[in-house]
Amino acid sequence: MVASPERRILFGPNDFDETLPGPFDWDVRRLATSFLIVARERGFTKRDQCSVVRRLCETFRQRIAEFSRMDTLDVWYYQFKAAGMLAIADSLEERRKELAVIEKARLQSSRSLMTHQTELVSGKLRIKDVPPLVYHVPLESPHDRKQYDGLVRRFFADYRLTLPDDRRALFDRYELVDAAIRVVGIGSVGARCYEALFMADGQCPLFLQLKEARASVLEGYLPPSHFPNHGQRAVNGQRLLQSASDIFLGWSKMCHTGNDFYVRQLRDMKGAFDFTTFDVNDLGEYAVSCAHALAQAMAKAGDPALLSGYCGKSSAFDKAIERFALAYAEQNGADWTALKAAINAYFGERDHRFRFNVISESGGR
Repeated sequence: MVASPERRILFGPNDFDETLPGPFDWDVRRLATSFLIVARERGFTKRDQCSVVRRLCETFRQRIAEFSRMDTLDVWYYQFKAAGMLAIADSLEERRKELAVIEKARLQSSRSLMTHQTELVSGKLRIKDVPPLVYHVPLESPHDRKQYDGLVRRFFADYRLTLPDDRRALFDRYELVDAAIRVVGIGSVGARCYEALFMADGQCPLFLQLKEARASVLEGYLPPSHFPNHGQRAVNGQRLLQSASDIFLGWSKMCHTGNDFYVRQLRDMKGAFDFTTFDVNDLGEYAVSCAHALAQAMAKAGDPALLSGYCGKSSAFDKAIERFALAYAEQNGADWTALKAAINAYFGERDHRFRFNVISESGGR
């Protein structure tokens, strides 16, 4: 779930760290495999696993065909709203679950974050330390603090130049108050990440997230990005694929290290679903929504007529993706088993804090 500039809740892709132009079916394969692994993790039968994947592929193929018949501008303007997800739901219970996630996302904003992620320190508003997930850079001397403050302000001065003129005027109303390190999720382990607090008029908060952008892993198989900053690559991919993007989306570089970053609002009207509660029908319906969103993103960024021609009208495309997902899921399971064995052997039986056998298989992807 993401928010449009008009504050509508939209459903669409929200992870663009590896964005790079390439074969469209790579994303379909990855999405299908992800659903198959979730279905395996939930203990669904192989028949149900394949049923979810087939639903996903069939929906993608049909949606691409529909977009190929639409006016080009209509495709660009198209938005898959939260109401579209609710319309897909087959039961009141499934609709209730989706509504709960939508309402939770609607309440996420910089103002709501301020109530539990800030505190007053010596009379000044600061981001609250929640180690080991959120903490401030340890700075011992006034010289170090002044130097660090200068680096952060230089970063945002460069970031400001990547915003459209109207967004710069809005950003200029805010004043930097504090910045802290924010530990990223498991999918981005090792990447630098920070959060920054800005205030306007002394009472209007704005939380921005700064996330390191490295070369896409796809560059090992595709031509490298032509953008000079990998943050710009991620931002361009997001603007191209999403029907509406964060108004503060931009990029910059840490001048003292040379690391690229992209910037966006922190948790602004974002929502996610808890797969551990999904039954087969829930997962199937969620697969339909994801396939719809992926088809819309690809139709906007590419040529839906070409994609539709490749997918065809029969189920051949669906079956091919299903076979790939089954094989990939098997390999994923074997890799995860090997990793657990290697970790346990390395740390030994005595220290159970490092034993991986309590972590779900899906965590190994």
